[in-house]
Formats: sequence, C-alpha cells, structure tokens
Amino acid sequence: WAAGRTTAPLADLLAAGVTVTQDQYAYASLTGTLSLADVDVPLVQRYRLLRAWSGDDAPAVAEIVAGLTTASHSVVVGAHSPDPAGPSADPVLES
Repeated sequence: WAAGRTTAPLADLLAAGVTVTQDQYAYASLTGTLSLADVDVPLVQRYRLLRAWSGDDAPAVAEIVAGLTTASHSVVVGAHSPDPAGPSADPVLES
C-alpha cells in the first residue's frame, strides 16, 4: 500500500495520526524511521501518508483510495471537483 516504501519517518507517521508504542517511538527516535511492517497503519492514516508522500499526485491517490475504500467497505465512493476538468484530492461518499 505504501507505493514501494518499506519504512516511514517517525514524523510522517505521527503527523498522519498513527499510534506507535513507546518501544517503537524510542527505536524511531534513534534511527529516524520505522518499518511499515511493524506498525499498524489503519486505512485513514494510510490515505494521509499517501497524500503527504504524493505531492502533485494527490488526485490520483484520491481515486485509488476511493477504489480501495469501496472494495473493503462495500460503499460507493467517488471524487468530486469544483473544476469539471478533474477530481478533487478528497474522496466523498455518494448517496
């Protein structure tokens, strides 16, 4: 899910709202990163991390997240945009 990344900076994880244990915090404070395999990163925090890491690709990430959310939660999710030329970076639920 992490676009090829296997580790993440502690600052990025905390900014996305990921909860880390005291041991993980201490380890990451020394090394600067944590292995993503060792951290529980819920779907919302994954989305936040992907958006933070993607820069200008945020609209594309929003479409990917919409698809993943639809598949994992059986809800219809779409992206909207005030500009008809493209979707916004924030997916919204459709009624």
